[in-house]
Amino acid sequence: TREGALGGLLFCMAVAGGVNYFLGLFGSVQALVLGLILGISAQAGDLAESLIKRWANVKNSGEILPGHGGLLDRIDALLFAAPVLYYCIKLLGL
Repeated sequence: TREGALGGLLFCMAVAGGVNYFLGLFGSVQALVLGLILGISAQAGDLAESLIKRWANVKNSGEILPGHGGLLDRIDALLFAAPVLYYCIKLLGL
């Protein structure tokens, strides 16, 4: 839903701000922007994985985690967000 997407983005920004508060790796604005970018990329990963499953006409991507849509459903956001985080950190020079 739109509300869920917005809530996920706000939560990502809050977590990025909270982690940054304790670790102090970025400026406050940089941390919030990074949270927003990671939230968008995580949602893109989830949508891409759902698109692949619809194209393949399957409900679950595996049977390792029954009832959860498969293992790919558990890591789909991470598959997109991890490379984005890496390149954002490289871009910031950390």
